[in-house]
Amino acid sequence: MLDTVRSTLTRYGMLSPGDSVAVAVSGGPDSMALLRILELLRPELGLQLTVCHINHQLRGEDSELDEALVARYCRERELPFRSLRADVAGQAAQAGQTLEEAGRQIRYAFFAEVAGEKGKIATAHHRSDSLETFFFNAQRGTGLKGLCGIPPVRDRIIRPLTDCSREEILAFCREQNLPYRMDATNQSEDFSRNVIRNRILPEFDRLNPSARDALARTIRNLAADSNYLEEQTDRLLASARTEQGYRADVIAGAPLPLRTRAAGRLLAFFGGEISEEAICALCSLLAGERKGVNLPGGRHLRLQDGLVYEETVAEPSPSFPPTPLQVGQNSIFPGMTANIFIASYDIYESIKNNPRKGLTNLLDYDKIGNNPRFRPKKEGDRAAIVDRGGTKPLRKLFREAEIPHSLWPNIPVLADEEGILWIWKLGACERARIDSSTRRVLVIELTMAE
Repeated sequence: MLDTVRSTLTRYGMLSPGDSVAVAVSGGPDSMALLRILELLRPELGLQLTVCHINHQLRGEDSELDEALVARYCRERELPFRSLRADVAGQAAQAGQTLEEAGRQIRYAFFAEVAGEKGKIATAHHRSDSLETFFFNAQRGTGLKGLCGIPPVRDRIIRPLTDCSREEILAFCREQNLPYRMDATNQSEDFSRNVIRNRILPEFDRLNPSARDALARTIRNLAADSNYLEEQTDRLLASARTEQGYRADVIAGAPLPLRTRAAGRLLAFFGGEISEEAICALCSLLAGERKGVNLPGGRHLRLQDGLVYEETVAEPSPSFPPTPLQVGQNSIFPGMTANIFIASYDIYESIKNNPRKGLTNLLDYDKIGNNPRFRPKKEGDRAAIVDRGGTKPLRKLFREAEIPHSLWPNIPVLADEEGILWIWKLGACERARIDSSTRRVLVIELTMAE
């Protein structure tokens, strides 16, 4: 396995002599194997290693034991050790993110801090992780880039175990007598990746003992094709660029794979949301089939004189100021009447099975934090509305609900110091969801005044 990693480091130019490396170590077998391999390579490459560990505080005593194992290993080998205790659940709730999103953001910010401006960040992603990513993205629907697995190198993040299998890693841990801890949640089939790992990939093994090697070759081939298309897209955009904007005919006349990639790049450049819907809309604009494409903040992309350019249009001003939540309020918002009261859990029980009654106006009152207030939408707002498929930007939620753009600034949003709790016409956020522990229900009834 050490030879495999040496070959990977050379093939992708991951490390240079004297590099400073922040090694992400969770305490599992993958990251412990990564750390040991870099230890073995340290003399010949002159590496400066710092071990980084995040305690996500999500698994109780198990999280504490993980941290203790990594700290003890580093102490015994006199390796520099940095740890961070992170309130992942709290940040996720405050930012309206999933636990996975918040955890990833916290991890990489910490790794970057430890690595410094010039250091590398080494993570323990391996071949099986890349295969899982391939299937995970495929089942959701994706483009070529989503089928390329986890890249061996991204900016200064390196993955030296890219060409190693999970079986090789476990065998290496046994050979080196490495301590490690297994995360019991990896067996739970509540997570899509675990289903792929524990059920789908073993079925491929049954069909073909060399299936994982074949899939890894497929991913490498797809990555090469994707890199080539990205290079061609660079050239296409360079040829279409002018001082005033981008020539629509140059992009619209390109083959579909380049055209859609160029559209995605333009959306990112102008600060728009990159989605299949937005890319299709911009391609239609480039072809002259529509007048414009909306961007966040009331901005638009327009086509004029054959050029695509950004047009800024002022958002309508909100017609109400932020207003503290008060039970019994009935005159908060201009043009609306409000009935806000607290009820027992019985009100939820009485209507939850009645399809003619909506539950979008009910929240768990005891889950509301400090300083709750009604306010207009803010730029960058995101929310995880109950049963609407995870955290999304409010602009996307409003579009899905077919709320006219002119009304967006005047949609009442209830938020506390941790983030959004409820949105008119959309309902409660996941963190204010009513469940079996609910005792007091906040009812918010808003109607347009006649």
